[in-house]
Amino acid sequence: MLWVRCVSVFDRKFGPVDLPPRGKDVTWTCIVDADLPFFARLFRRVDPTSAVEKLSTEVGAILQAEQAIVLTARP
Repeated sequence: MLWVRCVSVFDRKFGPVDLPPRGKDVTWTCIVDADLPFFARLFRRVDPTSAVEKLSTEVGAILQAEQAIVLTARP
């Protein structure tokens, strides 16, 4: 099973605690990962690397197509 997780990050030092953050103060991160059953990981019968890379490339292309999204380098 492949997952695309989107996580928001907000540093409270930029604003009061009781107010919601403004859109420009929030950074979103997308993470593509595979969820493997315990025994598949234990015996290494499934290698999700190519599927994860393919999905990551497709998600990246979708995000790059949106002009309002500013992409930063991947680690």
